[in-house]
Amino acid sequence: MYRRTVLAAAAVVATVVMISVKKRRQRASDGTGHERKQLRKMRSSPPAPASPQSSPCPTPASTLSRPAPLNRRASTSILIRPAAAAPTAAATAPGKAGPPALNGLKRRASVVAVAEPSPAVDTEPRNRQRTGILVHGCHLEAEDWEGIVWGHAGHGEEGWKMGRLPAAVLLAAEESAALLVLGTGASKAPDGRLEGRFTLDTLLERLDRLHDFPPLRRWGLVELATMVRKISVAETDSTNTTSEVRAAFSLFQQHKVSRGFLVSSPTHLPRCLACACEAHEQLDDADGDGAFHGAVYASPSETCYESYHASDVVVVEPPHRGDRNKELDEFPFHSQVRRSFKIRPDQKKDFLRQFEGLLAEYGV
Repeated sequence: MYRRTVLAAAAVVATVVMISVKKRRQRASDGTGHERKQLRKMRSSPPAPASPQSSPCPTPASTLSRPAPLNRRASTSILIRPAAAAPTAAATAPGKAGPPALNGLKRRASVVAVAEPSPAVDTEPRNRQRTGILVHGCHLEAEDWEGIVWGHAGHGEEGWKMGRLPAAVLLAAEESAALLVLGTGASKAPDGRLEGRFTLDTLLERLDRLHDFPPLRRWGLVELATMVRKISVAETDSTNTTSEVRAAFSLFQQHKVSRGFLVSSPTHLPRCLACACEAHEQLDDADGDGAFHGAVYASPSETCYESYHASDVVVVEPPHRGDRNKELDEFPFHSQVRRSFKIRPDQKKDFLRQFEGLLAEYGV
């Protein structure tokens, strides 16, 4: 009898969820056609090129409506630096909802969930921290640049994976971001546009395709497009990940951002984190009053370099364990790996051939 009761209850819950999902999909499809027409009208009068000079201090996208929170978040964030500021009043006032919580160190990974009834979310931006987002650039000649930067739409509700751009838009919508930086100047398109400018133009050209990714259907296409056009800036001065982070921190400071997010592929984000930590250390050493000292978070997209995964990334740390063989400290492997990147381009193939032979000699 108990088992029958449990099975019946499970069937009822499953039916309710299916009906809710069906209604949500119908509501999304009903509004898409009208919104696409509005987007085409917006596109007929494109905005002036975004730059730090032309947009001295973007304001938070407070006009972006905030839906009832899902029972799990759709983006993932990992805190890499404690916030220097105290919690905001909105986050601490009894009975008053503040910005979405980061749960200390991380948020749950990407899922599509049914919205549940909850108290109204406070949309007043005055008590929120200003949020800035850096979308790390990807060399324009990289294999599967399309998949890395934009992602894969899939079919219906399945098979989709968000690249760096839609993942950043999702994060910006969730956090009411004040600034969206797209780097860098490390590569150039055939028409002369630098990487950051080309990436931003790609995003602007595809605003009507953001609903290809189910998590973004929580907002209207026009709302998302208005937000992106309002807060986006192309950064084209940097030439590598380290200088890209520093340039973003400078923009964060100029735009009075109090916390920043790094968005990149899982195969690239560990390096971004290391560069951000290094930049913060250098800022702390310089003790500059005009430097960005806010909290920094990392938020991975869902696509990696072609044919590779997060598990292919290897991090080589300096020796530190107390139970290590200290006789090996005179041959610091992390330093040797760093030195190997300085080998002349015309000598790399020969070096790697010998290194491969050496590994084979030792049976690995």
